[in-house]
Amino acid sequence: MSNKLLVMLDASALSASSCALRLHLITVVGLKSKLNFNDLEFGTAFHKFRAIYREEGEAGLAKGLKTAKNYYENTPMAIKDGKSYLTSTFLQKVCFEWAEKYNQDSFETLKVKNEKGIEESLLEVRFAIPYYIDDSLELLLAGTMDEIGKWKGGIYSICDAKTTSVWKEDEYFSAFQLSTQMIFYRWLIKKYGEVYPDSIYAKIDREECGVFIDGVFLKGKETPTVYRRSEVFRFSNETLEEFSLILDTKIRDMISWIKMWQSDRIIPFREGMINNSCETKYGKCVYFHLCNSPDKEAREAIEEFNFVKSFYNPLTHGL
Repeated sequence: MSNKLLVMLDASALSASSCALRLHLITVVGLKSKLNFNDLEFGTAFHKFRAIYREEGEAGLAKGLKTAKNYYENTPMAIKDGKSYLTSTFLQKVCFEWAEKYNQDSFETLKVKNEKGIEESLLEVRFAIPYYIDDSLELLLAGTMDEIGKWKGGIYSICDAKTTSVWKEDEYFSAFQLSTQMIFYRWLIKKYGEVYPDSIYAKIDREECGVFIDGVFLKGKETPTVYRRSEVFRFSNETLEEFSLILDTKIRDMISWIKMWQSDRIIPFREGMINNSCETKYGKCVYFHLCNSPDKEAREAIEEFNFVKSFYNPLTHGL
């Protein structure tokens, strides 16, 4: 039986990589909160609806609404302060309004034939690319793209749908111009095209390919939800090459501390003490109280009460 460690790295984990210990806890230990907050699960439920509606159109409206509602009502979650208005009824309202707005859409989902000759829509496209392999470690770069399509009379684009309670929409969109997730998705298309030069991904890479946000701005129970898309972000070959070099450096460092953990169970330092990553744009790091605990016994108690361990596989999120 092989003792090889499998580690999966996606954009979400990479965006938390300013602290090596945080990245280690996410990807190697697989330490996650026992319950997600309801705003996160609301977003997951909306994604489920969106995928069905984009695939089936008006014929899938009822199915999509039911799928989203069932997921949201049957998934255990914690209610975040100020987000109690995110009910299943509100969810269905949001889904219906989004479908109404984009019923006649200028962005069209790409359809390709699989190995069996069956046509499939490029929705919830899951990628996993081997990046490093040796006798004891296999590291994969992974990601799920909500949709890959083409604008009528325009360019190919990767669409990422997001639900958010941010009020300043322009500021929210502008923050994605150098987003880890946006560049990572575009970079994955390039790498996948290099591995499979006869695929649709190679064609997309050869031609111009952008990335945009399909935003759902939740303003509260009494204020209308705003449905708005960002501009299409384009990343030059120079930017993608720079990203590739940074990513390679980050992964080399990651491999180094994984090897120390494999051989001697030495864990990375709490780098937030020097780069302030203990405080994120969403508040304190999810592991803050764990890292700040006074001794081993306290850490173990916090870990047992607040967290569970499971293999980190971003490709199963929302399934």
